[in-house]
Amino acid sequence: MHNFDKEIWGNKNLPNKTTEDEDIILVVREDLALLILKAIGLYLVFFILLFFRLVVSAANDYVWVSLYDTAMYTVATVLTIAFLMVFHNYYLSLQVVTSERIIDIDQPSLFRRETSSTVYDKIEDVTYKKRNFLNLFLNYGDVILQTAGRTGQEDSDGINGFVFNNVPNPEEIAQLISIRQQASEKAGYDDAAAAQAKALQKIISRKTLV
Repeated sequence: MHNFDKEIWGNKNLPNKTTEDEDIILVVREDLALLILKAIGLYLVFFILLFFRLVVSAANDYVWVSLYDTAMYTVATVLTIAFLMVFHNYYLSLQVVTSERIIDIDQPSLFRRETSSTVYDKIEDVTYKKRNFLNLFLNYGDVILQTAGRTGQEDSDGINGFVFNNVPNPEEIAQLISIRQQASEKAGYDDAAAAQAKALQKIISRKTLV
């Protein structure tokens, strides 16, 4: 097993392997560009405050400059903590595609984690969606897995299954999962046909003996 596989399977929040031969094919997170945009959005406030400090410092009033600096660095500390929480949730939210199933790990907040999985047999449809110009320009979007039953979660669009939100190269990921799903479906048909043939063989053998 590769060191990468050991690192992923060693995650205590990841479900155990279904079989010893289960291999990791792909690990994907939200597109890195979105994390960078969130960081820029957070620190934009700080840069605005930094600009207005020039205005305050022009007054040459030590007390006001000192108070402004205190407020500005307090805001910077709060923004840094906020970004660390955003990065924490980003890093621990991931989707794992293995040879046997799909695992979805969502970290919506600091102390909340949701983990669900489904086998390829339960996947009914695989699609992807790019919602806007930014999706097209940066090549990220949603990969949607419609599943049988309630193995996943129903989102705001009424999708019962799994949604990989804002992942890079959604077309390639959707195609990869679709290929695995079709291969699993074909294997299921082959197993069913083999079982039917075996049952039919037994029936013929019994009639022959009679």
